[in-house]
Amino acid sequence: MVGTDYVTFYAAGSTLLRGEGARLYDFEYQKNLQQDIVLLYKPQLTLGVGFPWRKLRCEPALLFAGAICLTLWITPHAMIYDWSILLIPAVLFWEKRPDCRGLWKVLFALIWAATFFSGPLTLAQLKILPFAVQVSLPILLFAFYNTYRNVVVSG
Repeated sequence: MVGTDYVTFYAAGSTLLRGEGARLYDFEYQKNLQQDIVLLYKPQLTLGVGFPWRKLRCEPALLFAGAICLTLWITPHAMIYDWSILLIPAVLFWEKRPDCRGLWKVLFALIWAATFFSGPLTLAQLKILPFAVQVSLPILLFAFYNTYRNVVVSG
């Protein structure tokens, strides 16, 4: 797939993780795998971009903020430093929707706490249990849902 470095990289990594390194150079296999990855994320993109776009198309700053949030959400391997990109939508939401600043303070604090405590909590869980639950993702979903509800639905 041309112009989709991330999909290509993700497909190659998935192939290696499954122990199928010899298939890295099987063009037909890689093409089909990349198409499957794109199809997997297409509904999320349609729901995440299509519905808000109709209501917010006259407010490009809020659409841009939503696109950044969606980018982080659909990234399967987001690291802590990747979360710093959420500062851009935070500033945009703060400026464009000042009536929700009380909510923004709570959501921004939740996201900060999730990123701050997530790593140590995961390590602590792995010392006790054979698995770990990444607590930052449900908190991020909660924050995104409340943002969507307050910006798009009741906007």
